Amino acid sequence: MQVFDNVNLFNPADSSWELSSFSVEDGKVALIGPSGSIPGKTAQISEANG
Repeated sequence: MQVFDNVNLFNPADSSWELSSFSVEDGKVALIGPSGSIPGKTAQISEANG
């Protein structure tokens, strides 16, 4: 599993950018909040190198 911390993600709901963390495991992206995964949020990752 790869974890990416402090990544600026675009929030289309209010057209803002928010600093978030996310993990990638088996090709699946999960956003990580203060208390684990944030339900109902998705991230579009066009390219992740690492």
